[in-house]
Amino acid sequence: MFKILASEAFELPQPIPNSVQIDIIEDLYKDKEKLAETAKQYDALIVRNMTKVDQALLSLFTSIKVIGRLGAGTENIDLAFAKQCGIAVVYAPVQNTNAVAEFCVGQVFNALRHIPTATGEAKQGVWNRGKYLSLGKELSSATIGVIGFGNIGQSFATKMKALGANVLVYNRTASKVTEPFQYTELEVLLSQSDLVSIHLPGGHATQHFMDKDKLGKLQKGAFLLNTSRGDLLDEEALLASLESEHLAGAIIDVRASEPAKMDALSTHPHCYPTPHIAAFTAESQTAISTSVISDVLKVLNNATPEYPAII
Repeated sequence: MFKILASEAFELPQPIPNSVQIDIIEDLYKDKEKLAETAKQYDALIVRNMTKVDQALLSLFTSIKVIGRLGAGTENIDLAFAKQCGIAVVYAPVQNTNAVAEFCVGQVFNALRHIPTATGEAKQGVWNRGKYLSLGKELSSATIGVIGFGNIGQSFATKMKALGANVLVYNRTASKVTEPFQYTELEVLLSQSDLVSIHLPGGHATQHFMDKDKLGKLQKGAFLLNTSRGDLLDEEALLASLESEHLAGAIIDVRASEPAKMDALSTHPHCYPTPHIAAFTAESQTAISTSVISDVLKVLNNATPEYPAII
C-alpha cells in the first residue's frame, strides 16, 4: 500500500484506490520538524502553497519519492534540490485556468462599475445614485491590459475580447503572443489600459515587477488586478499610488506574505482584497486534486506522470 501525506487541507477526489492511504493533516506545514518526522512514514507528500519545501526540509526526507503540488506554481518547492535528492515533483499547471480567468472577468466588472464601493455605501444606508451617474464604464469602451500570456493570461484575454473589450497583451517573450492578439510594448499597455491584470509566475525574476516606476506609468484612474503572486507588486509603492489617487483601485487576491495581516494597504478604501481564492471553485479543485493524485501514483508505480515539474 502506498501512503500519501498532505500537509495542507484539500478535498479528496473519489474514488480513491483501496491500495492507497491518504492522510491529511491540515496545519502540518506550520511545524517543519513535525512534518519531517511524520513524513518518514510516507511515500509521497502533497502540498499547496503554504508548505515551504526548501533544502532544509528536503534534506530530512528519508522515504518521500514524489511531491505533488496542488496548483500551478512551484516556487514554494526547491525543484533543483529535490532533483538532487531524487524526489520527483508533479503539479497542476492548467486545471485552475478557467476558474482564475472567470474570477478576473468578474473583478473587471466590479472595477469598471465600482460595485464594491456602491455596495458598501448602500449597506451603510448611503443611497447616492448621482455619484455613479456617469462614473461607470462599459466593457465595449474599455481597454484591458494583460501582462503575461501563459494559460491563465490567454484564457482571460480571450474572454475579455469575446465580451467586446479592447485587449492589449504584453509578454516577456514577445513571440509567444499569438493571434488574434498582438504583442504590445509594456509602456504602451500601462499608459493606455483602464485596467491591468497581471498573469506572471512568481520568483526572483519577477519580484516587484510592478514597482514604483511601472505603477507611475499606469494612466491616472486605472485599476490594477493581481491574482498571480503577491511579490509581483511593490506593496509600498502600490499603497502610495492609491493614496495619491493616481490609481482608482487595486484588486489583489494575493499578498507578499500570506495569510495577510490587517495593514494600511488592505484597509485602504480603494483596495479590494480577497484571501487568495481566485482558483477556488468546486470544479477546479476536483480537477487539481484528481490530477495530482493520479500523477503521484504514476510516479510511485514507475510510470510517467502527465504534469511533471521535475522527474
